[in-house]
Amino acid sequence: MQKNCLLTLMLCIYSVISLAQQNCGSELNIEELQKSDPKRYEQIMQFNKFVEQYSSNTNSNERVIDPNGTIIIPVVFHLLYDGNDPLLLNPSDARVQTQIAILNEDFRRLNADRANTPVPFQSVAADVNIEFKLACIDPNGNPTT
Repeated sequence: MQKNCLLTLMLCIYSVISLAQQNCGSELNIEELQKSDPKRYEQIMQFNKFVEQYSSNTNSNERVIDPNGTIIIPVVFHLLYDGNDPLLLNPSDARVQTQIAILNEDFRRLNADRANTPVPFQSVAADVNIEFKLACIDPNGNPTT
């Protein structure tokens, strides 16, 4: 009996360890990608180079932290729209801006329903000093909406 319990325990531990060793599905195996899809690999490398250069450019027109210390995060939306279903209308730029404004209100704790914060979270609810805005340049440095 004791042997069976020990064996069961060992199998449980082994299964937990083996599950923990799986790679994240969003991680890219860059070496494998370089061999299997050189064009995509080169695009990723160019984008990474651009991000590195952009991040180190202090004269950039987009600041990472504004003078008040607010962290500004440029975002890009990829809107999927098939064009066939009238119920799935392509959202306008104004609609996207409205959603960003709502997101910013929530992160800055300026939302109208902040008084409804559940009691267990009231002591930690705060303005996290983060704002999102639409990115205005693409990875190639061209203007974009």
